[in-house]
Amino acid sequence: MKIIGIMIAAASMAWGIQASAQDVAPAPIDGVYCADKDTLRVFAARPVKDGLQFAVSLWYPNKANFALMGIARPFMGGWLYTEKADPKLENHCALDMVLSLDGSVILKTHKEADCRVYGGYGATLTSVVFKPETKEGPVRDELNSMENFMKRSCAHKN
Repeated sequence: MKIIGIMIAAASMAWGIQASAQDVAPAPIDGVYCADKDTLRVFAARPVKDGLQFAVSLWYPNKANFALMGIARPFMGGWLYTEKADPKLENHCALDMVLSLDGSVILKTHKEADCRVYGGYGATLTSVVFKPETKEGPVRDELNSMENFMKRSCAHKN
């Protein structure tokens, strides 16, 4: 049943269908994922009482960085982080997080709330996939502070 729920949630996000948080229980995401090929991509997440604590950082070849940390809530079989940084719509942030059937973690911002306020020098996150082989282990102290998280580097290139 959980697999069907994940498929429905992924399709719903792709097609923009709205659903309530009670529709499908989210798949747990737990661990540190790291990929360092063209762009250094790091993602860490662990379940907490009120949702999913997470952080994501993308370092681009031009040294631009996108970094965000927060608590996501269950939504449509996945997790949703939302924030209204200020009254300007372009500064709003909505980030979906889903564990796919193959074990990949998929992060995707919403077109109307793309979290651009968290990117320097034009760095953005539109859609990022962390394949299962990029999981490097459990969260240790990475989510204790943004400083700890930003010190994290990849153990291997992939």
